[in-house]
Amino acid sequence: MPDLSLLPPSATIEGEDLRIGGCLLSDLAERFGTPAYVIDEGALRARAREYLTALTSRHPRGRVCFAVKAYPSVSMIRVLVSEGLGCDVVGGELRLALAAGADPASIVMHGNAKSDADIAAALTARIGYIVVDGFDDIDRIERLARDRSPTGEHTPTGEHTPTSDGIPTGERVPVLLRVSPGIESATHAALATGGKESKFGVPVEQVPAAIARMRAVPAIDLRGLHAHIGSQIMATDQFEAAVAALASLERFGVYDFGGGLGVRYEAHDVAPTLDDYAGRLVDAAHKHLGTDIEILIEPGRS
Repeated sequence: MPDLSLLPPSATIEGEDLRIGGCLLSDLAERFGTPAYVIDEGALRARAREYLTALTSRHPRGRVCFAVKAYPSVSMIRVLVSEGLGCDVVGGELRLALAAGADPASIVMHGNAKSDADIAAALTARIGYIVVDGFDDIDRIERLARDRSPTGEHTPTGEHTPTSDGIPTGERVPVLLRVSPGIESATHAALATGGKESKFGVPVEQVPAAIARMRAVPAIDLRGLHAHIGSQIMATDQFEAAVAALASLERFGVYDFGGGLGVRYEAHDVAPTLDDYAGRLVDAAHKHLGTDIEILIEPGRS
């Protein structure tokens, strides 16, 4: 009997065929051709609920944002949004999330190569957070926010005047600062994003200067810190190390611990359960940062 443990729980063998989510794969191949991606919607929804429960049962002020880069499809996003997940987007993925019906306030935008158009789109949509990945992001958010003011100046907080393109002026832009915590993840080198040589985020030693720079910009509202140490991570103690690294910096009200939880690709692989992952992450956050914070996580392949 073939090992079905890597497939959704609904997978069964029927003769020489495979049924997933009630559908025979031979029927799907005949209808749609091959190769084809087949997603078990029931399993996807169950996984989304499991993620939400694992986090919010331990920390009610928790938010789960699907990393859209893992599967940039409006139909996929629509399912996850309907289950209460937000979205983690890069560049044009913002359009997909909005088309899928995601609440802009639940969207986080990443990217170490954001274009002016990307930032402008985030400002227009009034998304939840723009993640600042470097000093250049600060400069361009400042410039784009200023350029959209009718007078070319920052207006006082609370005074909102729509511009011709619908972008409110006078609102401060909520941002998170992505920190490169100097953690070398036990994963493939191409998937590690939090080490000392990472091109993503601001190195720890430069964080105070980045914070000071943002606080000098009236249009920017720095809410918290972000760290994403890599993908396909099987050792949950690495996530705990990332929490401790952020806790060594100035304290904020929002912490985004990224995603990266590993999944099984081969039968002998052992991946952490969501309960183990969420339990250790939240315990570390409560220990190092306290309980009165907002926690975001950004699962993708998992």
